[in-house]
Formats: sequence, C-alpha cells, structure tokens
Amino acid sequence: MELRHLRYFVAVAEERSFVQAARRLRVAQPALSRQIRDLEAEVGVRLLQRLPRGVRLTVAGEIFAADARSTLEIAARAVATARRAGQQSAAVLQFGAGPEIGVYAASVADLLAAFRRVNPGTDIRVSNQDETQQLPSLRERSIEAAVTFLTEWPVTLFEAHRLVAAPLEGVLLPVSHSLASKATVRLSDLEGLTFLHRAGVYWPQNFRVIKAAMAERGWKASPGRERPALSGSVFLEIAAGGSWSLANPAIAAPVLAATTSVVYRPMTDAPIPAWVALIWLPPASAAVHHLIEVARDIGLYVVDEERPALKTRGVGAHRSAS
Repeated sequence: MELRHLRYFVAVAEERSFVQAARRLRVAQPALSRQIRDLEAEVGVRLLQRLPRGVRLTVAGEIFAADARSTLEIAARAVATARRAGQQSAAVLQFGAGPEIGVYAASVADLLAAFRRVNPGTDIRVSNQDETQQLPSLRERSIEAAVTFLTEWPVTLFEAHRLVAAPLEGVLLPVSHSLASKATVRLSDLEGLTFLHRAGVYWPQNFRVIKAAMAERGWKASPGRERPALSGSVFLEIAAGGSWSLANPAIAAPVLAATTSVVYRPMTDAPIPAWVALIWLPPASAAVHHLIEVARDIGLYVVDEERPALKTRGVGAHRSAS
C-alpha cells in the first residue's frame, strides 16, 4: 500500500463519485477504479459500495477513510518538517561589515566572492555593523565573523586574522596650508589645526589607542581642535582649510585622484599600527575556518608573520591567527 492509494481513496470518499474524484486527481477514471480495487484487495474488505450514480462508503470504508486522512496529514507534516529542517541546516555564514572600511572594502568583497566560489552551498548574509555593534553580536553569536580595523595586536577576548596592514603613516592637509609645501610633517606641527577623525564615531576603542599613540609622537590635544567627521565630508572640511586627518597612501589615493585641494604628506613620526582584520569569538565555526583559509589562499594575510594552522582558544586568550 502506498500513499497514492490513500489519496485516491480519500478523494473518492469525499467526492462520492469516481468521475468527480478522477477529475480532482487529474487521472483517468479506469486507472482510478483499478487502484481502488487493488486497495480493497489488499485491505481484504469492501470499502465502497458502487451505486448506479456514485458510491457510498461501507462501515469499514468510513473507518478506513478517517484513518487514511490522518495518515496523509501526518505524512504532509513530516515532509514540511523535513524541508524546514533542511533549510535551517543549510550552511550559512553570518558576516558583519563595518561602515567605514572605505578603500579596503574591495579586498573584503574579493574575499567573500572567492569564499562563495569554493563554498557554493553556503549562504553569506552580510549585516552592516560598526565596532559598538559587532562585538556584542559576536558575543551573542548572531554573527560568526566581522571585518573591522584593529590598532592593537594580539587581540583580547576574540580571535583574529589580519587581512591587510593599514598603518596610519601620514596626514591629509589642505593644499592652502603652509605645511603642504613640505615633503613630510610631524604630528607636533599640527597643533594649530583641527583634527578630524572617523574612528571616534565607529571605533571608540581603536580611537583611544590612536590618540594615545598620537600623544606619544608629540601631538597635543587642544580644546576645540578635535571633532568627528563623516567619510563623505572629511575631505570637504580639509579642503576648506584649517583641518587635517590621519591617513595612509591607500586611503589618500582616491582623494588625490579626484581633487587638487587636498594633499597627502608622510609623517616623520613612527607610523601608528593598524590592520583590516577578521575577528570572531572562539570556537570558530566551520564557515569561519573556510573563510580564513580562502583569505590566505588569495593572499589576504599579513606577510610579516608565519602561517600557522587555525586554532581556537577560550574566551579571554590572546591570539595570533595570521
């Protein structure tokens, strides 16, 4: 006996007609009649009484029809449950991306595209989150990995893989300022200008590290000479005069290609370390393991370190994954 037999019988029982049941099932009436006869032969009793017009259920047929409906409902629920479970168990990478990755977004895009090519069955779901949102999301495991800027190494509480070195080794200045005529500048020379920053908005923890590094290099904070700026307006404010911002050649290149109102000058001070990195809360999921391997395979790793196998440690451990 197959579910097909039960569906056919229930249709006949509800329609009280072979003709109507055949139309409902979209099968030929002779084939339907044959299936019902086979079912009755297997059950061993008459389930239907054939009438000149239509059919009537026997007592056995009434009981069998009720159980047949229940069996079909159970089967339908089993199919639906299996499909839901299959969808839920499909591989998914929950990925957080900071809004201020800027020029490094292209490298992250290449990484995700390469990951998808070698893991076509994994669905990548990207959410836009800054540092203040990423870290709680990683702790709660609502995302598995995130791309962010790091200004300290090794990291604490999380594990990380540095994709690109992005040290802050120069400044953006208005072309009209006297310092623009110099080949290099010192941070201590910039006290009279307003420091524009984006890290304080999106990466408050990194910003504290950056300001401490600036102070070590001779920069002195002045009241009213420091304020946040959005990426879309920071270059406009610098061009207008009286402001400056930390940068490196990669960050400066798109601006310098589009305007002559802003210049980039290297610092004579030691660069402020920074990296674009992937971070995650251990233990890493299988998807994160694959992501790190893909990053290494396409050359997204800091080259001044060895390439150890990816390991996981407990929360609070210091870690060097790349």
